[in-house]
Amino acid sequence: MQSRPLLLLITIFLIWLQINHEEPQRPQPKYQKPNIDLMEKNPSIQRYIKDSINRVPFNQPTIYIQLEPLHPRLLGITYKLQNNTYLIGLNPLYSQLTLQRTLFHELVHVKQLDRGHLYGSLWMGKPQDWSLPWSSRPWEQQAEAETHKLYKP
Repeated sequence: MQSRPLLLLITIFLIWLQINHEEPQRPQPKYQKPNIDLMEKNPSIQRYIKDSINRVPFNQPTIYIQLEPLHPRLLGITYKLQNNTYLIGLNPLYSQLTLQRTLFHELVHVKQLDRGHLYGSLWMGKPQDWSLPWSSRPWEQQAEAETHKLYKP
């Protein structure tokens, strides 16, 4: 019978501990908005623009780059706005380093569009099946191969 008050006291103490227990504060990673200016200054990106996109001194394409809300699984997208003018959209949900690599990949698409290799639903003048998985599309394979070979973080 004497153990009952002790048991009650222990129970009350344990309940008090549960109520007053605070989880240790874990530092939350701070979101840093990706910086397009820094991405553009990457030497391999500068070299690719100079050597592969602006290869002739006249009629060079104009490329706009912006952060824009995209589907969470989509890192970047390239639009041809008009002849010789392109817009690259980058998903701000991703890190600076990831988007810098994505920018390089999208610049390969600018080159493909500018040279007429990718036009509408045609790749190298042949109709393409856009229902192919992303990794099976020849223009994506080329963009990944060039990015893998030439991009340096």
